[in-house]
Amino acid sequence: MMATGFPVDELIKRAVDLNVRYYSGMGQLMATYVRDLVVTFADLATTQIQAQPRPQTRPSAPQTQQSPVMVLETELGKDAMGVFLVENHLDHSISTRVVPSSFFDAVRNEIKPSFVFDPEAVSLRSGEQVLVRVSVRIDDTFALDVAYQGSFSIPELTGSTVRIVLRRRSARPESTPPETPRESVAAPAVEEPMRAIKTARKRPRKRA
Repeated sequence: MMATGFPVDELIKRAVDLNVRYYSGMGQLMATYVRDLVVTFADLATTQIQAQPRPQTRPSAPQTQQSPVMVLETELGKDAMGVFLVENHLDHSISTRVVPSSFFDAVRNEIKPSFVFDPEAVSLRSGEQVLVRVSVRIDDTFALDVAYQGSFSIPELTGSTVRIVLRRRSARPESTPPETPRESVAAPAVEEPMRAIKTARKRPRKRA
């Protein structure tokens, strides 16, 4: 016989109920733990992304503005001429000359042209400017249709460089002058008087 107390069915029922409550509580605890864990990792990832230093954008290098190019070209044996401006941007007066550089073609063949500048010397006060005329004789040291590059500079004016291209141009074909129309020369008017004389001889004389 069993001792007086709770029936066996009641004990089993309570045990099952306790197990259900236990596992239900464990499930809720696990769900809460997983949710908190996900939130924690998300916050950590956001913090790391914000903490990463942004790559510094390097300032773009200032573009160097190239000076314009002056082309001096003509046919063999002629003078190529050009004009360029010299300005004194300094706060004091200057007196100097224009200095030509060496001139080379694309494969570094050098020529030594002889330049003539007008005026030969440049004397400018601060802010003044002057036009300089240059001429160069194109001789047989220039290869045909080959560009030779160099520059003119003014030693006392930093950055005052004129880029130059020299070229010997092909000779233009000579145009044939139009033919001058020949004037027709009139034959001497001799035939008509001779015919008149012959006609007069053939006419019979009238009798009186």
